[in-house]
This record gives sequence, C-alpha cells and structure tokens, in this order.
Amino acid sequence: MLLWLREYLFTHGTASRQEAIVLWAAVMTGYFFMLRASEYLVQEDRSWSLGRVVQGQDVQGLRGGTPSAWLGDCDEVVLTITSSKTDQLNAGSLRNHFRSGRALCVVNALAELQRELPERFVRGSEAGMPLFRRPDGHPVTRGEVQGLLQLAAAACGVDEGQM
Repeated sequence: MLLWLREYLFTHGTASRQEAIVLWAAVMTGYFFMLRASEYLVQEDRSWSLGRVVQGQDVQGLRGGTPSAWLGDCDEVVLTITSSKTDQLNAGSLRNHFRSGRALCVVNALAELQRELPERFVRGSEAGMPLFRRPDGHPVTRGEVQGLLQLAAAACGVDEGQM
C-alpha cells in the first residue's frame, strides 16, 4: 500500500512535486515512528495542536553517531516527540531510525523534504513551525493522511474502512 501511495503521490495525486514530498514525508514519519496523528499532524479546529506536532527543530540527523545538519548525508535520524498521550510527565521522548536506502525509508523521505524546503529545518527560520505543511503554508491534517491511506487501501484491495 505504501509503495502504491508513493507512486500515486509522485505521478498524479498532488498539485506539485513539493506537495508530494511533504505528504510522503508525513506518511513515512507517522508510519515508521509509529506516531498518533496528534503527535505529528495539526488537528483541525484545535489550535493547541500547533505546538505539539513535529517541527523541523525536532529532527536531528546523525552520521556515524555525530550530529549533522544535512539529512542527505546522514545514516540515522532522531526525532524528538515533544508531547504524547502516553507521556504522563510531559518530558518528551526520542526515537530514531537508520537509513535503509530503499523506497520505504523515512530517512530518505525526510532528507528529500529538507532538500526541497531547507528553511523548515533551520533554527531561527521556520524550524519552530509544523514540519508537514503544504507549499502554500497550510498544514497537512489527520483527515488528509487518513484519506490517502484509504485510497491506497482501496487500490490494493484492502477494506478502506480499516484505515
């Protein structure tokens, strides 16, 4: 389903390549880091969610265990989750993933997002804003990601109601 979705996004499922890159990075981040929608996507009609979602400053690249600002050169990415439903002390948590180098690689997806929209990762620029925003600035929402997953499910013969 994810491979189908990737093909769909980058061929005819979005208005622009930038939009496809943003949506793909959002889906990959949510899937591989096993995040609840409220931990990485803005929730419609909930202004408080803007401060809880993944921001560019929450993504750190590592190359051989050493911090690197350029994700394209990294073999690992570390994600800071600032707030979670299961984080009773509200202390935040860290999760990491290594580069697989395959089509389904969250490090590659985030590196591509950084190549396309580097200002989202630069502290003092847009790094304190939601990372998963369309080129026009509108945040990617839970409903949009859910819709994409349902579309992929239907295309692959899976009951879309399970998404």
